[in-house]
Amino acid sequence: VYGFRDNPDIILKVGRGAGDSNKMNKDDAMLFTKYPLLAPRTYAHADDYKWIYMDNVAVAENAFSEKYYNALRDTFPGVSKYVIDRYDDDYLSINPASADELMYVIAMGASQLARKDREDSIYMSYRDKEIVSWVKEHLSNFAAVGSPAFIELIKAMTEFDISSSELRQKNLGYNKDGRLIIIDSSIFED
Repeated sequence: VYGFRDNPDIILKVGRGAGDSNKMNKDDAMLFTKYPLLAPRTYAHADDYKWIYMDNVAVAENAFSEKYYNALRDTFPGVSKYVIDRYDDDYLSINPASADELMYVIAMGASQLARKDREDSIYMSYRDKEIVSWVKEHLSNFAAVGSPAFIELIKAMTEFDISSSELRQKNLGYNKDGRLIIIDSSIFED
């Protein structure tokens, strides 16, 4: 990834080696094309996606960062408010001051709406299974208060088979408008 002194808002991602890096660039471009509320803007790319010009995005690196928390609440206002308002009364075992934990519940809700059973895994921790159970009880409410970005998240998770556990700090960031953006969704074919 290369930055530019004369335009710090843009980066150039160049794929190296085998076709996997080109596929990652293509996935980034497709994510923006189909889900512009969730992905960095893509400006240009090579025909084979060897390189791609896109927005430079600040990485969410601290779960208790005010910037991360505000970006999350601004991007998913209805769902985040719903979770925060009910976590204590309904015994959801998260720290609502952690943007990362709040994002996990939101992503889990989108995942359940997208794929129903994908997140029901025998390899999940007991706490994660409790979160899935809580989310399932509240799915109709998630759908009712979901923002356009939440609807895009459901669709993107379905189409690209994104795991809710991938949508955490360091895989998320914010664009220059302060909106939460997926910067690494680890999209794999199988």
